[in-house]
Amino acid sequence: MTHYSCQEIEKKWQEYWTKNSTFFTNLTDKTKPKKYILAMFPYPSGSGLHVGHIRNYTITDTLARFYRLKGYNVLMPIGWDAFGLPAEQYAIQTNHHPVTFTNTNIQNFKKQLLRMGFSYDWSKEINTSEPAYYHWTQWIFCQIYRQGLAEYKEIPVYWCEKLGTVLANEEIKTIDNKKVSERGNFPVVEKNIPQWVLKITQYAPQLLANLAGLDWPNSIKTLQKNWIGLNQGTFVNFPLTDKNLTITVFTKSPQTLYGVTALALSVNHPLIAQISSPDRQIKINDFCATWKDKESQEIYGEFTGNYVQHPLTNEKLPIWITNFVISEYGTGAVMINAFSPEIFEYQEIPDFVSEKELKQNKQIDYTFATKYNLPIKKIFQIDKQGEKISGRFINSPLINNLDSKEKAIEIINENLEKTQKGHKGKFYHLRDWIFSRQRYWGEPIPVIHWENNQKELLSEKELPLILPPLNDFTPNPLYYSPLQKTEKWVNVENKNGLKGKRDVNVMPQWAGSCWYYIAFLIKN
Repeated sequence: MTHYSCQEIEKKWQEYWTKNSTFFTNLTDKTKPKKYILAMFPYPSGSGLHVGHIRNYTITDTLARFYRLKGYNVLMPIGWDAFGLPAEQYAIQTNHHPVTFTNTNIQNFKKQLLRMGFSYDWSKEINTSEPAYYHWTQWIFCQIYRQGLAEYKEIPVYWCEKLGTVLANEEIKTIDNKKVSERGNFPVVEKNIPQWVLKITQYAPQLLANLAGLDWPNSIKTLQKNWIGLNQGTFVNFPLTDKNLTITVFTKSPQTLYGVTALALSVNHPLIAQISSPDRQIKINDFCATWKDKESQEIYGEFTGNYVQHPLTNEKLPIWITNFVISEYGTGAVMINAFSPEIFEYQEIPDFVSEKELKQNKQIDYTFATKYNLPIKKIFQIDKQGEKISGRFINSPLINNLDSKEKAIEIINENLEKTQKGHKGKFYHLRDWIFSRQRYWGEPIPVIHWENNQKELLSEKELPLILPPLNDFTPNPLYYSPLQKTEKWVNVENKNGLKGKRDVNVMPQWAGSCWYYIAFLIKN
């Protein structure tokens, strides 16, 4: 048997495929059915491919070859997701500039992919960090801005001092009850910083409605549904007793309003400074600082020294700052309405109080009320007749003796709306996407901030706005963003002498990768 030399054979055919453009795809060919085989393109943020790359690309290559043998006109392209935090952090760690480092890595990645013999159409190769590519990433941003779907505003964000940038939720994890960066395990704190956001929340209803038509596993659709997170309920207004301020609470249980004995606010609630009494300000500041970026299974609170008025009874209710209210949920304020303890003997009262409501009330409201000696009002009467358990409302003037939760909710909502103390409403768990990052290696945002507080998009003929050369791109606490160091690039003046500054944020990594499936089709 003749010796088989895999290295000679592979080299021969790889050279043949390259010389003859064997895997070139003519996108205008209408004589064959089409098949688009698309894999996630790699970050060139390491010195070479790893086994996970080879596994995934072997699968897609097998599919591409299968469909070619079946007579399909197959497009299987490849490229490089080259901008973003992974590449920048690796460049900092290895003391290389992202430009040279990225290009060197791409050359090695490409060499390895060619060596593997994957059947890519290399004529469609893309690189998100090339101006020819991010010209169109910037163009897409301009279209979004013109539609009113991009906004620059101050919002609470997670800031990593060590990385020198804002992080998205998916870039953060929790270790020992503290938030840290997913990359590097560096401390993360919450700050109010001006950011660009994309208004994905305007599409929440469509996103939710269109899930039904997707051919996805139910478990994945449930995850998406919860991520979008439609919450329907009631917004209730609680005016402060001695200030012209109102705290609004979102609740799914307005029927329990007569049992409310306090309000609980998140440590990030915007009204904390205004509602805290002067003698308690230091304690409250310390409490907020302690729990701002920390998580705990234990429940803690700090009294503000101030009160609100109950919208139905006019009673004075104390306002507390707590560590368990989530600032991103609803309004960042909740009602404390602990159920009387005898109800916890039951797993649920059908059509009256659910298992989830009982469990949540016992873990949070009841625990908080007993810990801080808040009154507990009995608003439910539980009736047992043999095996049948039912409930009715008591000590609740508008709904006394009603045994229907739905009817009670309807009556309470009608009263709140009639007296202008609340209204039915909804909100989504989904938040607008933070679209800006305070780092160097990314697409510049094509906006000028003029000294008269106006913002202006660059014209299409001014695109692409090229990322300026910068030798020192490392995070520096003296700078909001590394691009601020490039004063010549940042400072601009129009023909009328009006001075302005270029936006010094860059786009997030997914800005370039979110449209790469289109980019392959329009290359060249």
